[in-house]
Amino acid sequence: MVAGNIALSGIGASIGVALYDHLTYDGKSQPHYGMQWTMDSWATAGPTMWMSSYGGMKFFSTGEVKMAISTFGNVGIGTTTPGSYKLAVEGTMGARKIKVTSSPGWADYVFEPDYKLASLEETACFIKANKHLPDVPSASEVAKDGQDLGEMNKVLLRKVEELTLHLIDMNEKSKQQQVLIDQGLIWQFCWRSNG
Repeated sequence: MVAGNIALSGIGASIGVALYDHLTYDGKSQPHYGMQWTMDSWATAGPTMWMSSYGGMKFFSTGEVKMAISTFGNVGIGTTTPGSYKLAVEGTMGARKIKVTSSPGWADYVFEPDYKLASLEETACFIKANKHLPDVPSASEVAKDGQDLGEMNKVLLRKVEELTLHLIDMNEKSKQQQVLIDQGLIWQFCWRSNG
């Protein structure tokens, strides 16, 4: 039992169990079952704390595990079982900004001349039969599998771009109809005036 501070003798000194059992990282020795404060070769701000354990790590607060790192490096916050996720959070996450990097193929290909835009009639038939938009996962699929935010943003943007094309087309048709209506009214006015 120690009442007071414990000081290790300089950078690289270790504390732990089985200090003879170690790994090498960044050209330095680190105990598999311990911790040390040492300089990373790329660091200039000061030493970092290295910790190691074979079976993962658990961080406790108020007598409960609040965060866990599995043997495979997967992190669980609010859960000790992150599964295959690199980060699993059981609860609400808050962030000022989230950047999702996704696979190539942003939805602007919708504006290419060879893109086959489904007609509104085709879309209506699909919705009537399936109760969701084409290429958008159904409510039951999302409930079962969740959703990939990057992929969903691509799908939603594609739907917005398709709607935009339909609106542009409707606007052109509306203009043409208005011209015909105006011409018809002028013809009727002229016919009545000359009649």
